[in-house]
Parts: sequence; C-alpha cells; structure tokens
Amino acid sequence: MTVKQIHIMLVDDHQLIIDGISARLADTPHLKIIAQADNGRDALEKLKKCKPDVILMDVEMPVMNGFETTQQIRLKYPDIKVIALSTYDEKSIILKMLNAGACGFLLKNIKKEELLQAIETVMSGKQYFSSEISLALAKPSMEDPPVPQSPYASGAAPLSDRELEVLRLVVQGLSNTQIAARLFISAKTVNTHRTHVMHKLEVHNVASLIRVAIQHKLV
Repeated sequence: MTVKQIHIMLVDDHQLIIDGISARLADTPHLKIIAQADNGRDALEKLKKCKPDVILMDVEMPVMNGFETTQQIRLKYPDIKVIALSTYDEKSIILKMLNAGACGFLLKNIKKEELLQAIETVMSGKQYFSSEISLALAKPSMEDPPVPQSPYASGAAPLSDRELEVLRLVVQGLSNTQIAARLFISAKTVNTHRTHVMHKLEVHNVASLIRVAIQHKLV
C-alpha cells in the first residue's frame, strides 16, 4: 500500500531550529520538506510557487510574525494546515495562534515521535496539542469565563466510566485516534464520547474542557 506523501514547509528565523526539525524528519520517506522560510513575508512569497500540506510555523519572527502569517495563510490557502512552534507555553500565545487559524501547537523541544503524530493528526482534520500545551490551556486566567460550582451546571447526568476514561486521555493531549487505539474502540466512538462529555460539562472547546476537568478533579 502506497502512503501519501505529505509536503511540509518550515518557517523559523533560527536556522538551528530548521536544521533540527529537518533532521528529525529526514528518515521518514512520506514526509518531504519542500520549502523553508525565515519570516512570514518570505513564507507567503514562497507559497506562490509551492503548496505544502503542512506548515510548521514559528510564533515570534522578525518582519512578519507567526500570528499574522497564519491569518494570511488561512485566508488565502485554507487547505494548508498550520502547526505553531514556540519555546513558550503561555496560554495567551497559544490562544492567539489558535484564533489565527493554527491546527496545533507544539513546543520546540518536541520529540520526533510526537512531531510525526502531530503532522498525521492535523492531516486527518483534527487539532493536536502536546501534553504541556494542553495543561497550559487548562490553567485559569483573567480572560476565562468563570468555572461553574458544579461540573454539571444544568443538571446533566454524571460522566460514565467510559466518558471519564476519554476525558482523562484528552487532558493528556491524546488525539481521537490515539485514544481509540488505547481503549480499543473506533475513533468515531471516541468522538461521540467526547461530544457527550463537552455537552454535559457545558463547554465548547478543548481548553475549557481541560480547565473544568482539572478544577473539578474529574481527572
């Protein structure tokens, strides 16, 4: 069976980071780096000539940063998946990149195995956060809406044992595919459980889900 090749662009103003990521991907035949750029403006120029499937995007860069570049890419090339890369796990930075249109967020010290998993996950149409990023999103901040006194604010039934299992793995940063493999169920079933959990806890995104789960000691 032929594996579809995934074309990747690396955008970072530090050549050391680009070289490091290139080395991690070098022995994975179906992943091919087709372009590099050292700032957002350079990246947008190169996108006129090549169309990667995934862009690994540094957040802080000169000339044009990752936030603005990601916004432009989402407007002009909505099929391209952007994964943010940063040295920092500050919640405000993560949310800003997600609002700009990034599909995932990773720290630059990521191991090869997780980098590969992140690329595969966003290519399947899902978001991916490393475990450190998931925990950072869970931390409360002044901008967050208040967490209800009860995790089941509208009187919904408590989470089932299976829903709690899925919730714990979501908080750990696992994708639906990874959770499915861990629990020996289908990814579709995982998604159903995840939807039920979010409905019961009255949250609408992963950040709020993780925050409620941790603050109410559900995990």
